[in-house]
Amino acid sequence: MYIYYLLSLFLFIFVLLSIGRRYNEVKGIAIIALFILFLFDGLRWESGTDWNNYYTYFTDKYIPGAGLIEVGYSWINKVVFFIYPSYTLFLLVHAAFTYFVLYHFVKYLRNNSVSSI
Repeated sequence: MYIYYLLSLFLFIFVLLSIGRRYNEVKGIAIIALFILFLFDGLRWESGTDWNNYYTYFTDKYIPGAGLIEVGYSWINKVVFFIYPSYTLFLLVHAAFTYFVLYHFVKYLRNNSVSSI
């Protein structure tokens, strides 16, 4: 539980440091915040109530109800599993993709990007 408090504290400090500044002035802070979120999201293990379902889907594609998985998510699963069958690697790739897209959306749509993350 303390890790969540620590993450919240870091992000709160980053937001305070970026208030009233332009994006170019806080770009480094935004990248550090995204990197922290990337590691926090990508290195999770056995968290969430549906974690076991996603892990089972990654390791065994022929489970009942597998047709209900979105096409893009299924494709990322297959590519990562083909390259190297590690669920931790999949979580890191998924987090990297998510935060890469999030960074670019925030960069172009907000003035104060750190507080938008």
